[in-house]
Amino acid sequence: MDPVTAPERLGGAARSVALLGRTTRRALTAAVRSGEVLQPARRLYVLPSAEPDAVARAAVDEVLSRAPAA
Repeated sequence: MDPVTAPERLGGAARSVALLGRTTRRALTAAVRSGEVLQPARRLYVLPSAEPDAVARAAVDEVLSRAPAA
Protein backbone atom coordinates (compact mmCIF):
# COMPACT_ATOMS: atom_id res chain seq x y z
CA MET A 1 0.00 0.00 0.00
CA ASP A 2 1.30 3.46 -0.72
CA PRO A 3 2.30 5.74 2.20
CA VAL A 4 -0.58 8.17 1.59
CA THR A 5 -3.34 5.55 1.49
CA ALA A 6 -2.11 3.87 4.69
CA PRO A 7 -2.67 6.84 7.05
CA GLU A 8 -5.82 7.75 5.13
CA ARG A 9 -7.31 4.36 6.02
CA LEU A 10 -6.33 4.92 9.64
CA GLY A 11 -8.18 8.23 9.93
CA GLY A 12 -5.52 10.56 8.52
CA ALA A 13 -2.96 10.10 11.28
CA ALA A 14 -1.11 7.11 12.69
CA ARG A 15 1.97 5.94 14.51
CA SER A 16 4.80 4.38 12.54
CA VAL A 17 4.15 0.96 14.08
CA ALA A 18 0.68 0.92 12.49
CA LEU A 19 1.90 2.28 9.16
CA LEU A 20 4.88 0.00 8.73
CA GLY A 21 2.58 -2.98 8.60
CA ARG A 22 0.96 -1.37 5.55
CA THR A 23 3.87 0.37 3.78
CA THR A 24 7.66 0.43 3.83
CA ARG A 25 9.87 2.78 5.82
CA ARG A 26 11.52 3.87 2.58
CA ALA A 27 8.17 4.83 0.98
CA LEU A 28 7.08 6.62 4.15
CA THR A 29 10.33 8.62 4.28
CA ALA A 30 9.94 9.59 0.62
CA ALA A 31 6.36 10.73 1.25
CA VAL A 32 7.52 12.92 4.14
CA ARG A 33 10.30 14.44 2.02
CA SER A 34 7.82 15.24 -0.75
CA GLY A 35 5.29 16.76 1.66
CA GLU A 36 2.55 14.22 0.94
CA VAL A 37 2.76 13.06 4.56
CA LEU A 38 3.81 15.20 7.55
CA GLN A 39 5.77 14.06 10.58
CA PRO A 40 4.91 16.46 13.43
CA ALA A 41 6.49 14.26 16.10
CA ARG A 42 8.71 11.23 16.36
CA ARG A 43 6.90 8.13 15.04
CA LEU A 44 3.76 10.18 14.25
CA TYR A 45 2.70 10.60 10.62
CA VAL A 46 -0.26 12.64 9.42
CA LEU A 47 -1.79 13.71 6.16
CA PRO A 48 -1.89 17.49 5.57
CA SER A 49 -5.69 17.22 5.47
CA ALA A 50 -5.96 15.30 8.77
CA GLU A 51 -8.44 16.56 11.31
CA PRO A 52 -6.88 17.82 14.57
CA ASP A 53 -8.87 15.21 16.52
CA ALA A 54 -7.33 12.39 14.46
CA VAL A 55 -3.85 13.75 15.11
CA ALA A 56 -4.55 14.02 18.84
CA ARG A 57 -5.88 10.45 18.98
CA ALA A 58 -2.81 9.11 17.20
CA ALA A 59 -0.49 11.09 19.49
CA VAL A 60 -2.26 9.93 22.65
CA ASP A 61 -2.34 6.33 21.47
CA GLU A 62 1.42 6.11 21.93
CA VAL A 63 1.20 7.39 25.50
CA LEU A 64 -1.69 5.12 26.46
CA SER A 65 -0.24 2.01 24.87
CA ARG A 66 3.03 2.45 26.74
CA ALA A 67 1.54 3.25 30.14
CA PRO A 68 2.52 0.67 32.76
CA ALA A 69 -0.20 -1.54 34.20
CA ALA A 70 -1.27 -0.48 37.67
